[in-house]
Amino acid sequence: MKKYLVIGNHHASGESIEVKNPYDDSTVGHVVSATKDQTRGAIEGAQHAFRKFKFTTAEDKREMLTQLSNWVKKNKKSLALTMAKESGKPVKACESEVKGTGERLSVAASEVFFNKGETIRTKGKVATVFREPLGVVSAIGPFNYPFFAVVAKVAPAIAAGNTVVAKPATDDPLTFMEFADAAREILPPGVMNSLTGSGSKVGGEMVSNIIPKMIAFTGSYEVGKWIAENAGMKRLHLELGGKAPAIVLPDANLDLAAKEIANGSLGLSGQRCNALSITMAHDEIKEELTEKIVKEVARFKVGDQLKKGVDVGPLINHGAVKSIKTLIEDAISRGAIPLTEYKVEKNIVYPLVLDKVDEHMKIANEETFGPVIPIMQFRDLDWLISHFNALPYRLDSSLFTESARQVFYVERRLDEGSIHINGAPFHSLGVFPYGESPGAGMGREGLLQTMKEMTTLKTVVWGNLE
Repeated sequence: MKKYLVIGNHHASGESIEVKNPYDDSTVGHVVSATKDQTRGAIEGAQHAFRKFKFTTAEDKREMLTQLSNWVKKNKKSLALTMAKESGKPVKACESEVKGTGERLSVAASEVFFNKGETIRTKGKVATVFREPLGVVSAIGPFNYPFFAVVAKVAPAIAAGNTVVAKPATDDPLTFMEFADAAREILPPGVMNSLTGSGSKVGGEMVSNIIPKMIAFTGSYEVGKWIAENAGMKRLHLELGGKAPAIVLPDANLDLAAKEIANGSLGLSGQRCNALSITMAHDEIKEELTEKIVKEVARFKVGDQLKKGVDVGPLINHGAVKSIKTLIEDAISRGAIPLTEYKVEKNIVYPLVLDKVDEHMKIANEETFGPVIPIMQFRDLDWLISHFNALPYRLDSSLFTESARQVFYVERRLDEGSIHINGAPFHSLGVFPYGESPGAGMGREGLLQTMKEMTTLKTVVWGNLE
């Protein structure tokens, strides 16, 4: 399988990049490494296409997005299998992502009718405020949701009347590029240009080029910071890091908490910005909760992501394994105790429960991005809130309690973008807005929220009407 660049609805070739299965290092396919000139050409082509596409009717945009959605739904099995092979995610997780991508396109098809302005009246004058598309949007996606996260930027951009230059992650680009290839038959030339290649070369040009009016990016805090420093006068939509705590109070349903913590920590091998990456257990229930978590972890099946029933597959690459090993070994060297076997085989890190974690360990403060459940004990709720308010990456958190009073007490004081009560963090299709909290990024992900941020206001003032 080889996927070419899509520039102006035409294929473009070049030097190949090998895409490998992270489980066994076998070759899944190849993509083209775009040059800077090809990237500039895609951006200029998108600008040219925008001059016409911005006048496209809502009905026509709805039809295009509906056709894209139908194509995804029709090809869901093959897309999920490709994604599983290239990303290391279990097949059932990939099937869920493909389904969500089709639904996101379907929702975007209806969003075209919500791109509304307003009318403002003052004495003697009336202002008609129109909501207009921005222009070219640079959409750059992450490896952990290689299909959905890119389409979640492309779909609202098109719904708002923008054109797009999209880049999936280099580790697992095949699924999105298969979609991009099909989109050539549905979208007008230049509306969606799809590139693959290095972040420094292709992504760098997509960020620094003066033509794009917005950068929509999901990825690491470090790269997001670089984008903010190099994008110039562009609108930024950056969905970055997360260090989501699971806060378990003494009155919590511990069976529910243990189940949600295990699922929220180990899903996608912990490679999610909204993964529960540390459990904060009140000392009154810490021992009982820990026992229940260990029992929950034991039911997770680890191995080849293509095999039925596997819950935890490999991490995306060797670098990811090295990073999580560094955090684990730092914690153990400082006194953390493994309650499950610390085991690494090639790119697979087996689910690990770490007890006796404290605030001085790196794993208590940094993004984990691996299948580890560090457990930290606390007594003073105000200390805990102060501790997490001092950390970056404040995207999500979970609070387990049966007390509405405690929910409102924590909600008023904890500086998190989203607080999930008695459940692991859940963004769905972006129905619940998320992002734009300290360290977690700029701009809000969501259904209508994203589309609004991909538009600008134009005010026409009518005088002498009275």
